[in-house]
Amino acid sequence: MSVTAVITSALDTHVAFTEATQTFALTAFSDSLALLDNGTTEKDYPVTMTIVTGSKYDTPAERETESETFDWTIKNPCIDQSFVTISKPILDKLSYKIYEPNAVTYTAHGDFAIVYAKTPTNASLCGTLKLEPFFDTTDVIPTSGGDPLSYNPSTKQFTCDTDDISLLNDKDSEVYPYSIVASLNSWPTGTYATAATTTAVRIIEFNDPCLDPFTFETRSQPSASDNFSGTSVDVTLNPFEIFPALCEIAYTCVDITRADGVAESLTCADLTALDNLSDNDSFNGSGELSLTIPSAGYLDGSVPPGVYTITIKGSPTEATSGVEKTTTITLTLTDPCDPPVSISAPSSPAFED
Repeated sequence: MSVTAVITSALDTHVAFTEATQTFALTAFSDSLALLDNGTTEKDYPVTMTIVTGSKYDTPAERETESETFDWTIKNPCIDQSFVTISKPILDKLSYKIYEPNAVTYTAHGDFAIVYAKTPTNASLCGTLKLEPFFDTTDVIPTSGGDPLSYNPSTKQFTCDTDDISLLNDKDSEVYPYSIVASLNSWPTGTYATAATTTAVRIIEFNDPCLDPFTFETRSQPSASDNFSGTSVDVTLNPFEIFPALCEIAYTCVDITRADGVAESLTCADLTALDNLSDNDSFNGSGELSLTIPSAGYLDGSVPPGVYTITIKGSPTEATSGVEKTTTITLTLTDPCDPPVSISAPSSPAFED
């Protein structure tokens, strides 16, 4: 008596049956997803096993047959993280000073990669990766023109360009997360929840430009003159140049000296309208310095006529120590008696003979 097993299936030669051990085997086919019609998550293939029994002397008609059919399910490895995962690089910590004159492009990040538990014959079995960059967790980063970030997928580089001072939240610096979410282009997790995905996250730190302004320069100042008139001498300050312009500057009178070095008693305290500057409040560019030279200073010699230099210091209010500039205002005090405004002779008394 002999027993013969015949296997019939659309799996064709991929199914083998060993009579001695009564076991089935599915030979590997890792070169494509053709058996899944290149787009399904799984597919059932009927397998029919027919057993034929009889002696070698029996005619085919005399032999007995028995058949059994079962489904062999072929599953998609691209949506099973036991077989396919995605590796991610470590992103760099980024830093950016708001109002940078030019956009800053950072070093390219490392590669994301599809990782197979068993390397397929076809290296692109599960397709390609989709990279989605985000700022502050949920804001999609565009490929160009982004504020604050743009992302170039070809070069794998982020670019920062922003004048948005509100990113600081009234602090000297503030950090935000930026990330890249990687998934399989052909097997998105929105459709295939079990497919592989991974997220690389790091931070970008935004810094206050006013701590160290890009530009901080003095400007020439107007001059003034007086002849001890006793009236206010007003000088409009020419504000220092600073970038970004939103950075505030505190102005302070440093000293008042005569050009010829002659001793005098005029001091910064005499700049009565400079209170806002000496209090280190910012100067808005439309105010004036006021100085009243009393005639008593001329009469007692404490403020002699001549050329005086008023030194004004400007300091960005948020900058670190040492960031300051000085400028000067020239004040010329002329002698009111050289020449006098007028001379009149006293009337002579009348005499009688």
